[in-house]
Amino acid sequence: MIKFSDIKLARDSNGSYDLAIADDGDIAWVEGYETAIQMSVLCERRASADVVSLPSMRRGWLGNEDGEIAGFEIGSLIWLYYQQRLTSNTRNGIEVAATDALRWFLDENLVENITTSAVIAKDSITLDVSFSVTNAPVETRNFVLWERTRSGNDIPVYVPVVVIPDSTTFMGAPNDANSLYPDGRGFSPELPWSTSNYAFRNTPSGFTLGLNEGTFPVTTFFGAPFGFGRSISSWQPRKATILQTAVSLQSLFFGTSYATSEPIKASGLIIDSAGLADDCVRLAAAANMSDFTLENIEFKNPIDSAFQCDKQSGVITVESCRLDFDMESSVLNGSFFASSGDFYWNILNNSFVSSIDAPATDVYIGGARGSSPLGVYEYRLKGNTIDLTITAATTGKFNVIEPLGADYVEVSGNTVNVQSDSTDELSVLGAWGESGSKITSLLISDNKVYTAAAVSFGVSVGTSSAAGYVDSATIENNVAIGKYFASATPHNFKIGQSTATERWLMRNNISAVSFIGYLISESGSALSSICEDNLSYDCYGAHYYAKGNQDATIRNNRAVHSDKYQRRLYGMLHATKQSVDSVDAHFTNNTVIIQSLAKSFALAGTSSVGGVSQNATFTGNKYYVPDTVNDTDNLFIIDNAFKDATEWFAAHPLDGDDGEGGVGSLIKLPQADIDAMVAAAKLEVETAYGGSIPE
Repeated sequence: MIKFSDIKLARDSNGSYDLAIADDGDIAWVEGYETAIQMSVLCERRASADVVSLPSMRRGWLGNEDGEIAGFEIGSLIWLYYQQRLTSNTRNGIEVAATDALRWFLDENLVENITTSAVIAKDSITLDVSFSVTNAPVETRNFVLWERTRSGNDIPVYVPVVVIPDSTTFMGAPNDANSLYPDGRGFSPELPWSTSNYAFRNTPSGFTLGLNEGTFPVTTFFGAPFGFGRSISSWQPRKATILQTAVSLQSLFFGTSYATSEPIKASGLIIDSAGLADDCVRLAAAANMSDFTLENIEFKNPIDSAFQCDKQSGVITVESCRLDFDMESSVLNGSFFASSGDFYWNILNNSFVSSIDAPATDVYIGGARGSSPLGVYEYRLKGNTIDLTITAATTGKFNVIEPLGADYVEVSGNTVNVQSDSTDELSVLGAWGESGSKITSLLISDNKVYTAAAVSFGVSVGTSSAAGYVDSATIENNVAIGKYFASATPHNFKIGQSTATERWLMRNNISAVSFIGYLISESGSALSSICEDNLSYDCYGAHYYAKGNQDATIRNNRAVHSDKYQRRLYGMLHATKQSVDSVDAHFTNNTVIIQSLAKSFALAGTSSVGGVSQNATFTGNKYYVPDTVNDTDNLFIIDNAFKDATEWFAAHPLDGDDGEGGVGSLIKLPQADIDAMVAAAKLEVETAYGGSIPE
């Protein structure tokens, strides 16, 4: 037992610590090292010059100014990690900082041993401090160091670069330029310039203009001639708000009358267009402009777009920004992110949360090359979180993510949740080219998509006609989950409805709970598509659906159906027509598993159109069924008619070849074995998705 008393500290709902007050109104006390550990871990030790170069940003606890031991400071450097993303590097750094802060317990022989462990959860990071003293059990204290205000939808944190900052009312430089400004103004938050207009006019190229905390009412911020490589940021992240006060085209504008090789950046701001400006931020066309970055911006209430970009060169980056507000039809007349021109376009690690009522636009996040390409255009949308609810009818078709023509398009590592009660077509991750503006190379990978919409495509590549252009496409390692509808026909994956000049590949994906798991639908002059090594679970129409007049290979896939949902149409492997064309599809070495014959409809099938049978082959596929299934049961479909296994394998002898000349593809197992196979597939889906399959 530790014989030691100290003043007690208590953590409030905001995460701050203060003196605890006892029931009698006096200061509360605590036995043991509770307060000493809290002070050591949570107070801010001042950073050294080699860690933070700017003295005013090194922080420190005021109580250390009057310390009795030279060179000793209470506190830790954990504050350096507070605004980092929750990664293993952050966790390791916090553990090192906490261990260093608690070392004095060992130096003073107060404990025999003391250790720290940082634990990252989905929405927080917790520090455990364990220590032991002689003849006493190990004790542990827990500290929640950082937690999100809203699970999955919080604004990504911001770490300011250690440079001399500036403000709307002050500015700084990377070197001593006080001689330019004899009164000394503009070099610290404490001695700022008095007006933003003066600051704009006097900020040299290459400097950053920083806003002090507060709200800045504007008609339009910046504008020509401002922008010769001048950046703008909030002195304290997300403490400065640009508030629109009158009708305007944009709230923050980087204009047309300059061309510069200096990069431009806006960061740490809240931009509220208040339903008065078309765009929160607009970057006008300037062919010679260099790179432009929006970082840690919170967008609010634009009429049209959070960011409208008309720029034609350089690298455009929108990173760690947030858009979180309800949209109404009266203030939504265009895409949130829109662009034209030719450049490198990066949308990275942002959070978008919206509820849209009857949208008057057809795209949520887009990026078009434009009708007259000037050069290379690359589009990357990576690591974003999108949570979107749509109510009432759309304009006939709504696209959540729509990158149009580009030399290279990458959509990867995004988490997208979309719910809609509209009966109009919805495409979540959609990519297709346009005549004269094609996608040369496309990669859609490692995304998690949940779509609850009756007429929808979770991941869609290509259009419904030969007017779309995607030369080469790879769709891999994605998880797409839909919702069960008794009569609607949503699709999780769709590829092929476009003109292509190279092979399309769809592999290692997971599809669950949709009418169509994977649609391979081709028209025009597309070359062969390959659908391989995918998993389809509980899709209540066709799990793999080949449709069209071009060569398609569907191989080494798995189709698993439990007894949860009633399948109502098609074989789990199925081939049919595209318009009036016959299909040329090859189903090879796929595995089909059903838990209940009553819920399965058919294992495989073909549909005839106008009396013409489809040119589809089935080779080496395996069909696992409970041993209660009879050979005479209607398990297959040939030209729209139900057939039993004997009739199916007679029509497709290679499908029934077990390698020894026998019919070995219909495999009957005890129900318990089938149940175990289905449960394993479900676990695989939920592990990849990171949670239970939504109902």
